Amino acid sequence: MPDAKESEEHIVDCYLLLKNNNQHIEVFIPDWIHYFPYYPKSSKWGIGKKLINNLTGKQVEAELKLIDLEKFKKINEKKKKFSQPEKAKDRTEVTGQIIKKEEQDNSEKVFIDCGTLTITAMTQKGKFSKGDYITGKGLLYAYLISIEGEELK
Repeated sequence: MPDAKESEEHIVDCYLLLKNNNQHIEVFIPDWIHYFPYYPKSSKWGIGKKLINNLTGKQVEAELKLIDLEKFKKINEKKKKFSQPEKAKDRTEVTGQIIKKEEQDNSEKVFIDCGTLTITAMTQKGKFSKGDYITGKGLLYAYLISIEGEELK
Protein backbone atom coordinates (compact mmCIF):
# COMPACT_ATOMS: atom_id res chain seq x y z
CA MET A 1 0.00 0.00 0.00
CA PRO A 2 -0.13 2.36 -1.88
CA ASP A 3 1.02 2.95 -5.39
CA ALA A 4 0.48 6.43 -6.68
CA LYS A 5 0.84 8.70 -9.61
CA GLU A 6 2.56 11.63 -7.96
CA SER A 7 4.85 14.57 -8.15
CA GLU A 8 7.53 15.05 -5.53
CA GLU A 9 5.08 16.49 -3.00
CA HIS A 10 1.58 15.71 -4.21
CA ILE A 11 -0.34 12.58 -5.05
CA VAL A 12 -2.62 12.67 -8.07
CA ASP A 13 -4.16 9.17 -7.81
CA CYS A 14 -3.86 6.58 -5.08
CA TYR A 15 -4.13 2.81 -5.47
CA LEU A 16 -4.08 -0.13 -3.11
CA LEU A 17 -1.89 -2.92 -4.49
CA LEU A 18 -2.96 -6.41 -3.49
CA LYS A 19 -0.66 -9.37 -4.07
CA ASN A 20 -1.99 -12.91 -4.06
CA ASN A 21 0.49 -15.55 -5.25
CA ASN A 22 1.52 -14.27 -8.69
CA GLN A 23 -1.56 -12.07 -9.12
CA HIS A 24 -1.23 -8.32 -8.56
CA ILE A 25 -4.47 -6.40 -8.21
CA GLU A 26 -4.61 -2.62 -8.45
CA VAL A 27 -7.58 -0.98 -6.69
CA PHE A 28 -8.36 2.73 -6.90
CA ILE A 29 -8.94 4.59 -3.60
CA PRO A 30 -11.49 7.24 -4.62
CA ASP A 31 -11.51 9.19 -1.35
CA TRP A 32 -7.77 9.06 -0.59
CA ILE A 33 -7.60 12.81 0.09
CA HIS A 34 -9.93 12.26 3.07
CA TYR A 35 -7.39 9.92 4.69
CA PHE A 36 -4.20 11.60 3.52
CA PRO A 37 -4.81 15.37 3.28
CA TYR A 38 -1.99 17.65 2.24
CA TYR A 39 -3.55 21.09 2.66
CA PRO A 40 -3.92 22.98 4.93
CA LYS A 41 -2.44 20.26 7.13
CA SER A 42 -0.88 16.99 6.01
CA SER A 43 -1.64 13.55 7.45
CA LYS A 44 0.70 11.97 9.99
CA TRP A 45 1.88 9.70 7.18
CA GLY A 46 3.30 12.67 5.24
CA ILE A 47 2.74 13.78 1.66
CA GLY A 48 4.12 12.82 -1.74
CA LYS A 49 7.03 10.37 -1.71
CA LYS A 50 7.16 10.39 2.10
CA LEU A 51 3.54 9.18 2.22
CA ILE A 52 4.28 6.36 -0.21
CA ASN A 53 7.41 5.32 1.69
CA ASN A 54 5.59 5.40 5.04
CA LEU A 55 2.70 3.23 3.82
CA THR A 56 4.50 0.72 1.60
CA GLY A 57 4.22 -2.76 3.08
CA LYS A 58 1.74 -1.78 5.80
CA GLN A 59 -1.21 -4.02 6.66
CA VAL A 60 -4.39 -2.36 5.44
CA GLU A 61 -8.00 -3.30 6.08
CA ALA A 62 -10.28 -2.14 3.29
CA GLU A 63 -13.70 -2.83 1.86
CA LEU A 64 -13.49 -3.66 -1.85
CA LYS A 65 -16.59 -2.46 -3.70
CA LEU A 66 -17.47 -3.19 -7.29
CA ILE A 67 -19.44 -0.37 -8.88
CA ASP A 68 -21.25 -2.27 -11.61
CA LEU A 69 -21.11 -0.98 -15.15
CA GLU A 70 -22.89 -4.06 -16.44
CA LYS A 71 -25.73 -5.24 -14.21
CA PHE A 72 -25.09 -8.38 -12.21
CA LYS A 73 -26.80 -11.47 -13.45
CA LYS A 74 -27.47 -14.83 -11.87
CA ILE A 75 -25.64 -17.82 -13.34
CA ASN A 76 -26.22 -21.56 -13.01
CA GLU A 77 -22.54 -22.54 -13.03
CA LYS A 78 -20.99 -22.70 -9.56
CA LYS A 79 -17.69 -20.96 -10.19
CA LYS A 80 -15.63 -18.25 -8.55
CA LYS A 81 -13.41 -15.95 -10.56
CA PHE A 82 -11.77 -12.55 -10.27
CA SER A 83 -10.35 -11.02 -13.43
CA GLN A 84 -8.67 -7.67 -13.92
CA PRO A 85 -7.19 -7.45 -17.44
CA GLU A 86 -3.85 -5.63 -17.59
CA LYS A 87 -4.94 -3.26 -20.34
CA ALA A 88 -8.27 -2.44 -18.71
CA LYS A 89 -7.70 -2.10 -14.99
CA ASP A 90 -10.88 -0.09 -14.70
CA ARG A 91 -12.97 -3.07 -15.91
CA THR A 92 -12.92 -5.78 -13.28
CA GLU A 93 -14.97 -8.94 -13.81
CA VAL A 94 -16.20 -10.93 -10.83
CA THR A 95 -18.02 -14.23 -10.61
CA GLY A 96 -18.85 -15.79 -7.29
CA GLN A 97 -21.26 -16.80 -4.59
CA ILE A 98 -23.27 -14.41 -2.45
CA ILE A 99 -22.26 -15.27 1.11
CA LYS A 100 -24.01 -12.42 2.92
CA LYS A 101 -26.60 -9.71 2.27
CA GLU A 102 -27.37 -6.45 4.07
CA GLU A 103 -30.54 -4.52 3.30
CA GLN A 104 -30.18 -0.83 2.52
CA ASP A 105 -33.01 1.64 1.85
CA ASN A 106 -33.92 0.67 -1.71
CA SER A 107 -31.15 -1.83 -2.46
CA GLU A 108 -29.05 -4.61 -0.99
CA LYS A 109 -25.35 -4.80 -0.28
CA VAL A 110 -24.13 -8.26 -1.25
CA PHE A 111 -20.85 -9.89 -0.27
CA ILE A 112 -19.47 -11.95 -3.17
CA ASP A 113 -16.90 -14.70 -2.58
CA CYS A 114 -14.77 -14.68 -5.74
CA GLY A 115 -12.36 -17.36 -4.55
CA THR A 116 -9.31 -15.21 -3.80
CA LEU A 117 -11.22 -12.12 -2.64
CA THR A 118 -14.53 -11.17 -1.11
CA ILE A 119 -15.94 -7.97 -2.54
CA THR A 120 -19.14 -6.03 -1.99
CA ALA A 121 -21.61 -4.62 -4.50
CA MET A 122 -25.00 -2.94 -4.44
CA THR A 123 -27.85 -4.79 -6.13
CA GLN A 124 -31.58 -4.39 -6.60
CA LYS A 125 -33.48 -5.35 -3.44
CA GLY A 126 -34.75 -8.95 -3.59
CA LYS A 127 -33.08 -9.74 -6.93
CA PHE A 128 -30.61 -12.27 -5.50
CA SER A 129 -30.56 -14.70 -2.58
CA LYS A 130 -27.77 -15.79 -0.27
CA GLY A 131 -26.05 -18.74 -1.97
CA ASP A 132 -26.74 -17.51 -5.53
CA TYR A 133 -23.86 -17.38 -8.00
CA ILE A 134 -23.65 -14.10 -9.91
CA THR A 135 -21.36 -12.40 -12.39
CA GLY A 136 -20.76 -8.77 -13.34
CA LYS A 137 -18.23 -6.18 -14.51
CA GLY A 138 -17.41 -2.79 -13.10
CA LEU A 139 -15.00 -0.45 -11.38
CA LEU A 140 -13.28 -1.82 -8.29
CA TYR A 141 -12.76 0.70 -5.48
CA ALA A 142 -11.08 0.32 -2.09
CA TYR A 143 -12.52 2.11 0.93
CA LEU A 144 -9.93 2.13 3.72
CA ILE A 145 -10.92 1.06 7.22
CA SER A 146 -7.60 0.85 9.07
CA ILE A 147 -3.83 0.86 8.63
CA GLU A 148 -1.80 -1.41 10.91
CA GLY A 149 -4.89 -1.79 13.14
CA GLU A 150 -5.36 1.96 13.54
CA GLU A 151 -8.88 2.92 12.48
CA LEU A 152 -9.10 5.71 9.91
CA LYS A 153 -11.69 8.42 10.33
